[in-house]
Amino acid sequence: MTILQSSAPKASGPLVTVILSTYNWSEVLPYSIQTVLNQTFVDFELLVIGDGCTDNSAQVVLNFVDPRVRWINLPKNTGSQSGPNNEGLRQARGSLIAYLGHDDLWSKDHLETLTSFCRNRKEVFVTAAIIWLDEGCNVRFISALNELITAPMNANNWHTPSAIIHSRSLIEKVGFWMEYSPKQNSLPDIEFFSRLDKIQPKKMVGYVSVAKVPAGWRKNIYQTRDVTPQKSVFDQLISHPYILRDTAIAFYAKYLNRIEVPTPYFKDYEDYRHFKGLA
Repeated sequence: MTILQSSAPKASGPLVTVILSTYNWSEVLPYSIQTVLNQTFVDFELLVIGDGCTDNSAQVVLNFVDPRVRWINLPKNTGSQSGPNNEGLRQARGSLIAYLGHDDLWSKDHLETLTSFCRNRKEVFVTAAIIWLDEGCNVRFISALNELITAPMNANNWHTPSAIIHSRSLIEKVGFWMEYSPKQNSLPDIEFFSRLDKIQPKKMVGYVSVAKVPAGWRKNIYQTRDVTPQKSVFDQLISHPYILRDTAIAFYAKYLNRIEVPTPYFKDYEDYRHFKGLA
């Protein structure tokens, strides 16, 4: 597996570059990739970037016969999504950058809603709302709330990559994602988006359009590689495209003041990696 040569962004490129970082979990890729290809907004490129993958991820990606999809594999594992995301930023041709975790899923209107807000604005940093699910697909909480859902919760500090779009030009001002190092205390996504937020405050746009089953809640998930929750959510998105939004509304109607966040404690980022079954 080799890394493709970087190329300068072209004026004739797509509006959006979707960066999907992955590492040795090929079973989950068909679900996340397909939710990108199912988008009602079509002016995008999808860069699926392996963090030194050694499984069959390349073949899984190449099975998608779509010129918008490109597979890139880093020559060695960097230890976090920072490496793949930075390569994606270097190769991006779009003026807007969207991220998608390899085990997260989008509603079909996710990109259309966010890009509609971004048009005619010079620089943007926006997020959709995210529904957080456990392994049984039970709703635990919702972050980045919009005007459709009223709840006594300020989620402005949530920076979940799969929900975010930002202008590529902002990278010139804040720099790239920080490189992984053992024992670092800050998660790479929180650190990176916090820098963005200081110069371009994040705005909440649209509805709940992202489903997340956090790997950090699933012990040894990179060993078991179970995709049961992703398959269940994907099937529901096909039969009911707005299931995430409707589920979120019902959740807050019933549990307005009872938000459960069953997040394990990690002493540092290395401890977080070990919990998920990464060496």
